[in-house]
Amino acid sequence: MGSAFQQLWGEHELSNTSASVMYQTVGDSWGALHKHVEGQHAFGVAFFDMPMEELRLDVMALKQALKKRKKVVYDYTVKVKQSRSLQNQMDKLKQVPDLSAIAEKYYKVEHYLKAKDLEVAEARQLSETMGLRLTRVIERYTIITRHRPGI
Repeated sequence: MGSAFQQLWGEHELSNTSASVMYQTVGDSWGALHKHVEGQHAFGVAFFDMPMEELRLDVMALKQALKKRKKVVYDYTVKVKQSRSLQNQMDKLKQVPDLSAIAEKYYKVEHYLKAKDLEVAEARQLSETMGLRLTRVIERYTIITRHRPGI
């Protein structure tokens, strides 16, 4: 655009008129303005767009970590509740005076309870691991937002 203004009157027999000089000045200004805006765009991308994109990705990662942890904690809670239910069944079976009549049922409940206790231990370990990961993601997010001016 700037060169179009410069050439508008530059190659004409009236190129020494004030209109020609004005158009050439407008063209020079337009070219300088274009270079200045181009530099500002690069600065804006480097200092505003990229950090905002990183911040958006950090927020999405935090959201996904919270969602995963919620699912893991829910699964852990369900398994603990099932284990307690099996433990209550076991306690009721122990109160029966003659265990020989219900021995098979007693051993089956005991077997399920042991298996469920292992599942609960694994779920607790996973829940603690997810909690630590979530804590790290939150700490990272907090540190990043503190060190970014204007955010």
